[in-house]
Amino acid sequence: MQRGKVASVVFVNNDKKILLHLRDDKPDIQSPNTWGFIGGHIDEGESVSDALKREVKEEINFDVKNPVLVTKFDDCVGNDVVVYLAKIDSRLDELELNEGQKIEFFSFDEIMKLDRVPKVIIDFLNEFKEKIFE
Repeated sequence: MQRGKVASVVFVNNDKKILLHLRDDKPDIQSPNTWGFIGGHIDEGESVSDALKREVKEEINFDVKNPVLVTKFDDCVGNDVVVYLAKIDSRLDELELNEGQKIEFFSFDEIMKLDRVPKVIIDFLNEFKEKIFE
């Protein structure tokens, strides 16, 4: 499994729901079969911004606009994660899932009750809840 630098984005829609991505259930990927944010590894020589745009385009065929840096942290498995916040006005049927099992919008409370959400995601949402939903 690849470790290194990761760029991800917390997409929030007009209903104050967060877009989560159910990762593929493959044993050779990090955190298989879990819910997470859209994003992925930053290639060598690639800027964080370019990686974020590329990963979002690859995963859901969406052009991220005006992402705002939220934080940077170590995800406890060796990745330096850079997290952005961005608005998304597209409906699920307007997005094209190219990686993973599915995508879905969830409220904060719904996410807290979901199975298969890594602790790092729960901790992040609890810490930055006000900033995400302002």
